[in-house]
Amino acid sequence: VRIWEIPDGGLKRNMTESVLELYGHSRRVGLIEWHPTTNNILFSAGYDYKILIWNLDIGEPVKMIDCHTDVILCMSFNTDGSLFATTCKDKKLRVIEPRSGKVLQEDLSMPIKEEEIDGLSGLLFPFYDVDTHMLYLAGKGDGNIRYYEISTEKPYLHYLMEYRSPAPQKGMDPILMSLKEGYKSTNVAFKVPKKDKKSVVVNGIDLLENVPPRTENELLRMFFRQQDEIRRLKEELTQKDVKIRQLELELKNLRNDPKST
Repeated sequence: VRIWEIPDGGLKRNMTESVLELYGHSRRVGLIEWHPTTNNILFSAGYDYKILIWNLDIGEPVKMIDCHTDVILCMSFNTDGSLFATTCKDKKLRVIEPRSGKVLQEDLSMPIKEEEIDGLSGLLFPFYDVDTHMLYLAGKGDGNIRYYEISTEKPYLHYLMEYRSPAPQKGMDPILMSLKEGYKSTNVAFKVPKKDKKSVVVNGIDLLENVPPRTENELLRMFFRQQDEIRRLKEELTQKDVKIRQLELELKNLRNDPKST
C-alpha cells in the first residue's frame, strides 16, 4: 500500500515518489478504507483474505483481522467507525467490531430490500458515496454502471439512471468525493522516519515472511538466495554432526579408559 500526498492546487505533474509504503500483505491488496473518525488509521484488505489495520504515524500494522475464508469484495464503515461490514466471495456478509476483530453478525438472511439487476454472470462491485447517499454498481466485464439512491425509509433503494457503454469496464475508481460548499482541504503530513525493512509481526505472525516476488528478476534472486541458504545450512548441519560424533567418541574413550576409574 502506498500513501501519496496531493500538493496544494492539485496535480500538475506525474507523482513518482510516495510519502509512505506499507508492507504486510502476502498477496496483492484489493481494498483500502480510511477510518471515518480517527486520523491516520487505514484499513487494507488483500487477496490473502486478511484485513490489516495500519497506524500511519508509525507506518506499521497494529492489528490483523483473519476471519474470512475467501477474497474480500467490499468493505464499509458505519458513521462513527465502531463497526464495519464486509462482503466476501464465500457468499457471506460479516459485521465486524474493528477493535477486537470479533464478527458480530454473519450471513444476514433477512434483507430489507432486494433488487434484481440482470442475468449477467459477472461479479457486481458496489461503491457507496456517504455524502450523497449514492450507490454505484459496476459489473466485472459489463459496460454499464447503475446509479441508485439509498434512504432510511421504504423502499430504501431508488433507481436513478444507468450509464451504458458497448465496451466492457476494465476498472472503476473506488474513490468517490463530494465536496460541500465552503470545504477547505487540510494538509496532513506523514512524518514517518525512513527505516530498513524488517519483520512485521502481528498477533505473533510475521506478515513479511512469505511476501511473493513482484518481478521475474526478483523471483530469480530469491531462488538463488534460498539455494545458497540451503547449502549453508546443510554444511553447518554436517559440521555439527561431525562434532557430535567426535564428542561421543571422546566420551566413549573416557569411559573405557581404566585410569578414569
